[in-house]
Amino acid sequence: SMKPRCLHLEKGPQGFGFLLREEKGLDGRPGQFLWEVDPGLPAKKAGMQAGDRLVAVAGESVEGLGHEETVSRIQGQGSCVSLTVVDPEADRETSV
Repeated sequence: SMKPRCLHLEKGPQGFGFLLREEKGLDGRPGQFLWEVDPGLPAKKAGMQAGDRLVAVAGESVEGLGHEETVSRIQGQGSCVSLTVVDPEADRETSV
């Protein structure tokens, strides 16, 4: 079961401090993934982990959106943004 986490980021002088990249998820569908989370910058402090899949921006789902559209949703939030992410490892966890 995937447990979404909500991250509240406030942009610093160097930005939010992460890279957004489109790639295929474990389910074979394209998604937007968070990488290169810079230590000491807002994304890392908010609890972002490299490999998290972005599922919503400001509470609105971005599933199925293309890369540019997703980026513009994030940028449209200005200096404060809330991102809902899922740890892809959760996709592979099974309680036994």
